[in-house]
Amino acid sequence: MIVELDADETDLYIEITEKIGRLFAMQQFSEQADDNSPLGHLLRKRANLLGHARAKLPALRREISQRSKEWYQLLYCAEGQHPLSYEDGAAPEPAQIDQVLDLVGNQLQMPAARYTAETKRPERRQVLQQFADRKLQVIASMRCLDEGVDVPAARTAYLLASSSNPRQFIQRRGRVLRQAPGKTMADIVDFIVVPPSDMPDLQDRTERSMVARELARVTEFAQLADNEAETLDLLRPLRLRYGLLDT
Repeated sequence: MIVELDADETDLYIEITEKIGRLFAMQQFSEQADDNSPLGHLLRKRANLLGHARAKLPALRREISQRSKEWYQLLYCAEGQHPLSYEDGAAPEPAQIDQVLDLVGNQLQMPAARYTAETKRPERRQVLQQFADRKLQVIASMRCLDEGVDVPAARTAYLLASSSNPRQFIQRRGRVLRQAPGKTMADIVDFIVVPPSDMPDLQDRTERSMVARELARVTEFAQLADNEAETLDLLRPLRLRYGLLDT
């Protein structure tokens, strides 16, 4: 699913991207810059902005409402808070995982629980058992379900935030592709955030590279999916916009 940044996010996105552009103009940097470097900080901030894009919540509501009676659903949320929460004079925004749990648990009345680094081990075991026993419909997590946790009953995964690291998205894909009794297929709903379509001046090397990584992840998912043709048709306008037909 493709979602766009809102007006405030777009302004911050432009500001960050212009700073990145100036650093690239000054010297040849790698986009795998050290996290502690000025470029690394900016790239991380922009990635965080994409992970927390506000348009994801309405999009998630539409998707999960279609599955409000279904069990065994996983939600992967962005870590931390929206970058605009750190801007001068900005009103604090709830963490994405808190907004997700409010949407799912309170507004849609679907039994849900969080599974994060702060969740104590006994509670983690309880959450997973309740999930397996159909007492919880949804588990909302960040990174704690990426590795070493077995949830074979999971049938749907919503990737509100996912890094470009292949290991991470392969692990997340694996969480819902495990075999289980009565399970014949699984759904993966990936959210791709792009700059607004009316900003062609930002289609420089950094934007093209970012979108290419997103497309590579979704294309790999699509190759194993029953709806491969439908997914690739959905992505075609984005490929045309960025000249990425070969991605």
